[in-house]
Amino acid sequence: MIQDAGIKATPTIDYEVLQKNVTNLNIDSLENAYQVLLSLPFPSNEKIFKEAEQDKKSISFVSKLFSEQVKINTKGAQVAATHSDDALVSNIRGYYRKVNIAYIRIIKDALDLHGEMTKEFVYGLLEKSQSPFIPEDRLFIYAKGLYQGFNNDFLSAAHLLMPQIENILRHLAVQNGITVTSLENKIQLENLLGGVLEKSNL
Repeated sequence: MIQDAGIKATPTIDYEVLQKNVTNLNIDSLENAYQVLLSLPFPSNEKIFKEAEQDKKSISFVSKLFSEQVKINTKGAQVAATHSDDALVSNIRGYYRKVNIAYIRIIKDALDLHGEMTKEFVYGLLEKSQSPFIPEDRLFIYAKGLYQGFNNDFLSAAHLLMPQIENILRHLAVQNGITVTSLENKIQLENLLGGVLEKSNL
């Protein structure tokens, strides 16, 4: 298992340590690399909020006087405003995201050394997982999209998988009683990805 690094609100990521962590796993096959990808650690909300609370205690007195953080673009225009507590949480989530993306890139390099993922192998992985979020009639699309991604054709992978992710989110929202349609002139319209995300508070 890969151990996660120590977390601060905006720490510096030591990429050499991440590379060493992966090297120490002695990845020796395509299947092994895939299993390592599945073992990547993701923090719980409880852990993130706990770390945000700890970071909050270290904020200077002057910073505490300002309850809102404003994001300015390169032209000097305000493009977003975030409560300082939310900003701390966002910083920690951002750190974990960068660490995991770095791990994925390093592991992907190791995976590439052990040959090319076949469509049959990827399809078999999905079929074996029996995910309740992948309808049987969409299994081939998922397999093809993941296959393209594993073989570095990320444009094709995104083109195939993004609509499927939207379908998963809509399915989860409906399961949790969230309405993802809107009424317009007695016509019921389904929200697209942006609307689904907004209604699901994701």
